[in-house]
Amino acid sequence: MALEFRSQMDDAWYDARIVMDGYDCLRVKFIGFPDDHDEVFDANNLTSFKDIAEFRRRFRPVSVQVQDNECSQVAKGTLVCVAHAVCPDDRRFYDAVVYKVLHEEHRFVKGEEECPCSFILFWRHGPKAGCLTVQDLENICRVQPRRSKMNPLLTSFLETAREKIEITLSKICATPHEPAYDEKACRPSVSQRLKQTLGDD
Repeated sequence: MALEFRSQMDDAWYDARIVMDGYDCLRVKFIGFPDDHDEVFDANNLTSFKDIAEFRRRFRPVSVQVQDNECSQVAKGTLVCVAHAVCPDDRRFYDAVVYKVLHEEHRFVKGEEECPCSFILFWRHGPKAGCLTVQDLENICRVQPRRSKMNPLLTSFLETAREKIEITLSKICATPHEPAYDEKACRPSVSQRLKQTLGDD
């Protein structure tokens, strides 16, 4: 199953595949990169259900390049994955939201439709986070909806992490605790205070 993964190293999206690395570890392998770029995650480091949910959101189906005849699908408010040139031969992909579309009439060159439209984007993360920039369609990919059915290896890894958290919580709940201080029980009653007052007299 093809996946996109948002790297913890630079927060960019990459095409990736996953493999189990032992029982507790998941290895993310980036397509087109050597093994020394792999990122390895240990289920023991996901210590809360929030950690599990955040890690799950780092995976999604592979985004699809928008074709020139599909530019009408890139409307205001659309979430897109956009190429950002870190240097001339290094493009990385980050999420942005379409702020405005500057429409231009399409032209045909040798029978092929070409889109000259411009897209003003608001970047959600990455080097341009919080900024508006103008992009051509060739730099834009359409983000695919997340599937309810996840990659089986990812499902297994997250289930392992969830079980470890539940075991830890059950041990905490089973540990005897000191009785809580009961302020009401320690405070003298009205009748006791009255007896003490009469006795003093």
